[in-house]
Amino acid sequence: MKIKLGMKNKKGISELISYVLLITLALAMAGGVYAYLKFYAEAPLPEEPCDGISVAIIDYSCQDDKMTITIKNTGRFTCSAKVKLYDKDGWVICEEDVPESGELEINEEKSKTISYEADVVKIEVIPFKFDYEEHYTKFCPEAKIVQEIVGCEFSGTK
Repeated sequence: MKIKLGMKNKKGISELISYVLLITLALAMAGGVYAYLKFYAEAPLPEEPCDGISVAIIDYSCQDDKMTITIKNTGRFTCSAKVKLYDKDGWVICEEDVPESGELEINEEKSKTISYEADVVKIEVIPFKFDYEEHYTKFCPEAKIVQEIVGCEFSGTK
């Protein structure tokens, strides 16, 4: 009778090795994901100050449930503006970009006609800058304009 020493529980040892390999693989993958995400978290989008970015509401008029608003770039850089119209309950009823594409050059004026479906009581204009190289939008809420308005009632006809 031959007895092989140390070979009785061979199957148990191979299962233990497979569990150790699975855990090692999972930890290695978690480390790789952590390193990948840490790289992006340490390099956030560039912060640009909003100094020199500003717009002004030159004129607005309401007729036939449409508002025509004229925005002027009064800052030192090209920019765009997001125009929001609010109803009497404080809800945003419409949101448009001026201009729709491109940017306002320095001292340039653009008009936009916006349709609305409720009484408009307030206009909010927030300037923003789009970086074409880095592909991000920088809003400047500290330069926003809020203007209360009257005479823009919704007639309900289309």
